[in-house]
Amino acid sequence: MKELMKPQTTLRMIDVYNLAIGNMEKSVHLLAEAKKQMLLAFGDYRDQIFESSHCRFDYYFDDPERLIKNSRAVILKGAWKAVTDKIELRKLMTSRKYKEMMEEIEAGKLPEFTLENIYTIIRQFAGDMPRLLNESLIETFDYLRPRRSMHKTNSEYQIGKKVIKTYVMTSYIGVSHYHDQDIISLHNTFSLLDGKGPAKENDTLTSINHAYREKKTSCETEYFKFKWYGNGNLHIEFKRMDLVKELNRIGGASMLKKETVQA
Repeated sequence: MKELMKPQTTLRMIDVYNLAIGNMEKSVHLLAEAKKQMLLAFGDYRDQIFESSHCRFDYYFDDPERLIKNSRAVILKGAWKAVTDKIELRKLMTSRKYKEMMEEIEAGKLPEFTLENIYTIIRQFAGDMPRLLNESLIETFDYLRPRRSMHKTNSEYQIGKKVIKTYVMTSYIGVSHYHDQDIISLHNTFSLLDGKGPAKENDTLTSINHAYREKKTSCETEYFKFKWYGNGNLHIEFKRMDLVKELNRIGGASMLKKETVQA
């Protein structure tokens, strides 16, 4: 986890966060006061601060406290997203868990941006790491067994030599942002199975997108061969079938456990 973030880096982020909040509040109050004075001196519709193309921003300063509250929320979201990037939680979390956390950030459910709160969250994830990594393996196993697939290559029961995933690629950036975390988890899972632990560098997503921008239709990484088509399909061929076999074993055991519990 990036050495659980260096203290000086964390403190610097908190300082910048607090500075941004302070400067934002001062600016809002100053602009609101400017509008108030202009209204008194020039009359209605003569208190515009921004140019006509951005005149809608003027209305926000009619209620400065509401604007401050909303702006604080935006800055707080950005700060927490930066922390999750710094400690590289995406490499440890399943796609579902990562999306849930992003939804919590967007909904403003995370606490104030303080040193204590940052390290509380880091300790929670550090203590929960074994479970998170196991969940990541199981989720990747499920991801590589598409349900009700029309492609004969795919199987709902175990992963074969090749898998076809639909609607992964877009026409403008490469991998759809919706599938970013799936590709990150895919690479991380095979790194774990290979005995290397969580991947320090996730070159799979980067390699696909780079090749796509270079107008290529395929690329190859340490564990995979990828090929994509105009219909958005991504073909994934596995280079290490020994790792696929192990993933099938772990995933199969998980399936059996679920069936036993349900029975």
